Amino acid sequence: MISELLRTINNFHLTKFRFSDILNIMDNTQGTAIIRDRGQFTIPDRIREALKWALPNSVVSLVTTSKNELLIKPYQASMDIDWEQMWKEIYKARSVKGKRGNLSNFITSDRENH
Repeated sequence: MISELLRTINNFHLTKFRFSDILNIMDNTQGTAIIRDRGQFTIPDRIREALKWALPNSVVSLVTTSKNELLIKPYQASMDIDWEQMWKEIYKARSVKGKRGNLSNFITSDRENH
């Protein structure tokens, strides 16, 4: 199949491609999506299946490559996080009680009621 594709490209005297470019073209999965009112869109199933990292609640990086193109790729953290310190700060924030009660309980009940 690949040799047939190469012959077809050569017969049309197109720009010369590297073999890796042809494989990339063959592996591309395309689809369409509608951008909703709040700027949300759903990545089609066949694209999510092709991208093993595109799981629910995955953090992604968005980059505009031109005025008409958006690149979505998995987010790569650029710094190491001190999780021990992070959890200490979370526990500290959760333990603060104000005049009207516990903020964590308020947030939890607020989220459950919406």
